[in-house]
Amino acid sequence: MNAVVVRLSDLAFLSPADLSGACSESELGEKIIKQFAFLPGDLRVTITDGTARIE
Repeated sequence: MNAVVVRLSDLAFLSPADLSGACSESELGEKIIKQFAFLPGDLRVTITDGTARIE
């Protein structure tokens, strides 16, 4: 399975409020999945220590 790992702070579509903890990890995951919906298959996002792993 291929994965992309990116710092949350590098995702321009996330607001400062998103990054400050206003969103739960599941809400952040949903926002990320919406932005990467063009990728084939079902996406899974894991958020750890300020990074997102998109599989």
